[in-house]
Amino acid sequence: MKVFIKSIPRETVSKVSEFRNIGSRGEKGRKMNKTKLSDKCKDGIQALYSSKIGGLKTGLYKTTTNADGETISLQKWAEEKWNQSPGFLGNKSFRKGNSMNPEDMTYFQKRVWKLNDGTTVLDLDKLDDWCFYQVAMESKYVASSEKEWKQHKWPKATHYIALENESEELKYKKNHKKSLAISKLHNEDMTLSWKRKFVVILGVSSARNTLTEETAVNALFDGIQDNKTTSTGKDFVDRFMEIYKKFETPEGRERLESEYLLNELIDYNIVFEKAGTYNWKSKALDIGFTKEESVDYLIHPKKQAQVEDLIKELKLKKGEIL
Repeated sequence: MKVFIKSIPRETVSKVSEFRNIGSRGEKGRKMNKTKLSDKCKDGIQALYSSKIGGLKTGLYKTTTNADGETISLQKWAEEKWNQSPGFLGNKSFRKGNSMNPEDMTYFQKRVWKLNDGTTVLDLDKLDDWCFYQVAMESKYVASSEKEWKQHKWPKATHYIALENESEELKYKKNHKKSLAISKLHNEDMTLSWKRKFVVILGVSSARNTLTEETAVNALFDGIQDNKTTSTGKDFVDRFMEIYKKFETPEGRERLESEYLLNELIDYNIVFEKAGTYNWKSKALDIGFTKEESVDYLIHPKKQAQVEDLIKELKLKKGEIL
């Protein structure tokens, strides 16, 4: 069985992270995930000491079940599988005064594995590669999978363990989410008025801009395709679907109407947002200390007299006849 450990692509001045494989006909293939210009520069990985374990983090202290159904340590299982003497794969750490002579050191004390810049291929049928894999799974510098790395679960990772077909699965899920979001644009309930509101709430355009059917749809389509992070910290597609979920219920639509109104008030300089507080300028009145509180203010039954005054002020700014 083979396992692939890939370096995490990161932007470099040399743009080496953009290097791709070249096919037999000269066509560009997949990115090589390279981070260094020279193949001689490699990151090393070894079993490090852990005070919690009281020894090296080899991963072999975990248990498995042998052919007889007995629960044994991975160390014992591996020593039996590869015909090594008991204790050969022990996790004893260095102590002051220990000999540095390789003949006196244990397997894990002297073993340092090199990670290729790009892809490192491990053959788990080989003892050395199998031990490499176990140590990699214990390291904070190697994410358990591409999926977990992209979920920001491994902030210090420089590499990740690639599962078979994981990249294709992630690509499929991303494309499926985008396709679903795009299909919502063609819902008959998504009138031009609502498309404009979506564009403004998503921060793609100011409420001051005049949006046609074409410009509104194109703006939303481009946002879904690019799927950049929004001001809320969520990806555009996730934020779009969050808004659309509200759009599907009467209560949600009422809230979206108020959220759109808040954006209009801000874009026409009637309400100002500073350090998270939303202030009604002409009244010197704070209507909310968060965006959600401000929307609550606009939707509150007891605040409708104030909301009517805000709307009058907005119409004057727009030049609409009252």
